[in-house]
Amino acid sequence: MPTIKIQTYATAASAADAILKNLQNNALLNSEKDASCKPCGVFDVDETLLFNRNRDTVEVNEDVFRVYDSLRRAGAHNFVVTARRVTDASLQYVIDQLKSVGYNDDPGDDAFQGVYMVNAQHDDDRSASAFKERCRRRVLEKGYKETAVNAG
Repeated sequence: MPTIKIQTYATAASAADAILKNLQNNALLNSEKDASCKPCGVFDVDETLLFNRNRDTVEVNEDVFRVYDSLRRAGAHNFVVTARRVTDASLQYVIDQLKSVGYNDDPGDDAFQGVYMVNAQHDDDRSASAFKERCRRRVLEKGYKETAVNAG
């Protein structure tokens, strides 16, 4: 099982710049191998992929979008892990919010290969971190070589 490496940054912009530089040098990402052999991106929604401005208004996080878009254009798969409670309506709401700020703006292109949301099994978790860590491990268990980005 691949390990998850942690690197922290002072600002989203400095993180995006460092990640993009690393991605440019990533031989696996730039290879012609099967997508499941490539690194993938795992992103949280709230205050990571998008900023919540009020109950019904969200804005794109430009720095994170640059990283997401670079991964997507290079053929890597991106996943969403959020502590929002899963229902059919809440899943659609998340997807609609992401689309409204520019994720998945290409016809026929899936913005994310998977969306992981909290279910009743995790009601007693003291922190969303444990749920998100399990989800990130599940992504790696799908056969991805490594997680290029864990954001949020």
